Amino acid sequence: GDGRLGGNDWDRRVARWINSQVVRLGGSDTLEDDARLAMTTALAEAAKITLTDEEVAVISLDGLVPGGGEVELSRDEFEHLTLDLVQRMLGPIKAATEEAGVALGDIPPAEGKWVSQWGRYPIDQVILVGGATRIPP
Repeated sequence: GDGRLGGNDWDRRVARWINSQVVRLGGSDTLEDDARLAMTTALAEAAKITLTDEEVAVISLDGLVPGGGEVELSRDEFEHLTLDLVQRMLGPIKAATEEAGVALGDIPPAEGKWVSQWGRYPIDQVILVGGATRIPP
């Protein structure tokens, strides 16, 4: 995979989105102050985790905008915000499957096993690692 790509990249992307919502609602830039940045990053991580199981994450902006409030981040918007990060993962996945002689998703299952386009190396299991594997398709 991409050894420089991790969950913090998704958190930062969502934190920037939260910051844009804070500024839109009259708050000050959260990325310029360490304490507010930490709060925004924590909110971003919580929203990311919520979107693992839910279609919408409700994010409280108390302490970030005058009078408080909340915004909603949908799974669709999250996917749009992070599409380039997902695409960065696809290159290493494609390279690994080609090197192994398999093509995931191209050939329908044969007797419950995925088979490569060359008819060899049946895939019995796929091991997923890292937090991004919990992001719903």
